[in-house]
Amino acid sequence: MRRILQQQKDFVFLYFIISVMCLSCSLAERESEERCKGNIRVAKEDHSDKQFQHLIKFVNNNTSNSSNDLHKIRQRGVLKAITGLGRTSYHVNSNGAPGGFEYEMLQALTKHLNIKLEIIVAESVESMYDMLKRGEADLIAYHLVPSRERENDVNYTIPYNHMRQVIVQRKSSSLLKTPSDLAGKTVHIPKGSSFKTRLEHLEEEIGEDIYIQERTKLFEEEDLILQVARGKIDYTVAEENIARLTRAYYPNLDIQLAISYPQKISWAVGEYAPELLTEINAWMNKYVEGKNFSKTYNRYFCPGQYSHVKCGRSKGRSLSQYDCLIKKSAKEIGWDWRLLAALVYHESNFNPLAKSWAGACGLMQLMPSTAALFGLENPEDPYENMKAGIKYLKWLEKYWKEKVPNQDERLKFVLASYNAGQEHVADAQRLAIKYEKNPLVWDDNVAYFLLQKAQVEYYSDPVVKFGYCRGSETFHYVSNIISKFQYYKQLMPDEII
Repeated sequence: MRRILQQQKDFVFLYFIISVMCLSCSLAERESEERCKGNIRVAKEDHSDKQFQHLIKFVNNNTSNSSNDLHKIRQRGVLKAITGLGRTSYHVNSNGAPGGFEYEMLQALTKHLNIKLEIIVAESVESMYDMLKRGEADLIAYHLVPSRERENDVNYTIPYNHMRQVIVQRKSSSLLKTPSDLAGKTVHIPKGSSFKTRLEHLEEEIGEDIYIQERTKLFEEEDLILQVARGKIDYTVAEENIARLTRAYYPNLDIQLAISYPQKISWAVGEYAPELLTEINAWMNKYVEGKNFSKTYNRYFCPGQYSHVKCGRSKGRSLSQYDCLIKKSAKEIGWDWRLLAALVYHESNFNPLAKSWAGACGLMQLMPSTAALFGLENPEDPYENMKAGIKYLKWLEKYWKEKVPNQDERLKFVLASYNAGQEHVADAQRLAIKYEKNPLVWDDNVAYFLLQKAQVEYYSDPVVKFGYCRGSETFHYVSNIISKFQYYKQLMPDEII
């Protein structure tokens, strides 16, 4: 085997020498032609530098002993992958379980390669490319748009998706309807994203300025969308699938204005890793055509979280066929039954067979680890599921009772904890203390810092013990349940409780 490899390297070296000689002859011939023409230079496109770059890349690809090519990775037994934090890329939930679309794709790839996976989280696309170039990882597993500027530094895989870039804006009478309407507007984008290149090209196309504001960090795409929804900024850009997913939580957003054709979405490997590139391309070509890819994609990017199983309702003035069960269960925790009904509605839409993208099941949408902790064996049994959910709510009430004395405020902490886990809410409370806000008040205090836990300067703060949290979901979860509770109180007056 060593002899074969050496022969291959000898052949490549010989090919290199011959090619250099040919290039030299070509250059000499061109210089001779120019001398014959005197002072007249004929303008021709010079391909020699590009040919030489491709030649060097070919030689390096075939002679390099890079620690990041496939045979070395298999010897090491670990694939080192760079990605970014976020619900759709990579995250760790309150139970410590990792998830994310790119993460699950990586799991499938390493299973195919029969090796382990090591995740490296980067703060920006620029740092991803830098880390890959320095040999700190084997590939970038993130939704990259292939760039000509970087094609000499990396090799892009075949695309696993195609996606348009869209403008995210609030619905209003002054809605932008064409790319030309962006003239003179300020658009906020994450730093290092491909959105900047597209907006700059758009400036050339429409012949007017677009004021591009780059944020200091990349992984703020969802945060920027939230800022648009809350009126803090007017415009941002997002990939259409992420915009569509996030719009499910913010119905005041419009994402109809596309500013690009569908663009290739790929991963990237190092410049000198041809074996790894070939293997990933072969695997990806099959994987994206299979059922597992579609199933995983739909879990993360389709706004409808629940399985579409019909759930009947009893006739008469009722909220669901489970009103009696909800009323009985609410008494165990001292809640108004309509409040518990609002929680059940937002968790499962009163569907005992509901399953979320994250694996939560049943009326109360309990995660497998929580279900096991509170003795739930059959999550699809509405009575068992409700019983375990009530135990969990009791536990959360006890957890927060001394920490938040006011009952009305404590309810919001309990609801937030039911959705995100009490650890993340406790982190937000510690941040509120640090920044001299009221740690006993939810609105504009602890809720604010839970929202900030999606940003690196907050989730990496020394007082934060449980890292990244997609707080916008929990923020709206609490608000929506309380709003639904008020609606149910009007719909179902006190006398029929």
